[in-house]
Amino acid sequence: MIRYLIVAVSATGLMIQTAQATLLAQDEFSYAVGSQIVGQGSNSDWPTAGKNWTGATTAIMETGDLTYSNLSISGDSVEVQGNNQGIFRALGVTNSTAGQVLWLSALMQVDQSVGNSYAGVSLFLGGGTEKFFFGQRYVDTKWGIERFGLGGVDSTVTTVSNATGFLVVKLDGIAGMISLYVNPSTMGGSAPVTASASMSFTNFSFDTFRIQSGGTEKLDVDELRLGTTYASVTPVIPEPATVLLLAFGGGLAWLLRLKLRC
Repeated sequence: MIRYLIVAVSATGLMIQTAQATLLAQDEFSYAVGSQIVGQGSNSDWPTAGKNWTGATTAIMETGDLTYSNLSISGDSVEVQGNNQGIFRALGVTNSTAGQVLWLSALMQVDQSVGNSYAGVSLFLGGGTEKFFFGQRYVDTKWGIERFGLGGVDSTVTTVSNATGFLVVKLDGIAGMISLYVNPSTMGGSAPVTASASMSFTNFSFDTFRIQSGGTEKLDVDELRLGTTYASVTPVIPEPATVLLLAFGGGLAWLLRLKLRC
């Protein structure tokens, strides 16, 4: 019986580790408030160490996180100032959508001039070729997606000035479909059945993130994530009961192992 309990507790821990392992890249923007983000880059959840943010020195760390429901957050947020002055962060590895499903997510907030130009996050290859964009598209007022050079589509969710939007993107290289989920009602498990917007696409490769806005639009971004499952890019704050259960399970497993050795 004791051995079965150990196996059960260990299996629970393994499932948690497996869910975490599907996260490929994450930047929570835990840098000094008021500092230029260029030259900075946390290595803890990034695939390649030493890959810092580059680009516009006008991009500044802002006080406080952007928030959404019970999404797990940490650190602060970064703001780009418009006028096509963006920031870039290389992954250090090349990812391809071909033959697999990838997920992206980010918290975004346009601080001023919604619809004046564009504001969002892009995927680049080689730092110079834009492949995909999600955010508020050019002279639009709704959250949307665009496969660069091949058109895009908008959701029905309006981009409201100074209001945070949580955008999750599914890049399904098997079905050849991109799906956008804006402010999803469920997180941490399976994706909602219905997407906010979707479009077909041809597969592409990427190795760099860009955060940028145009015109007089200012854009705040937080909790930038890349993963292989919906749950990995929509982590939730654990309920207190869950935290206690995991702590109890870990302690129980330790005590049971000690007992077996006796």
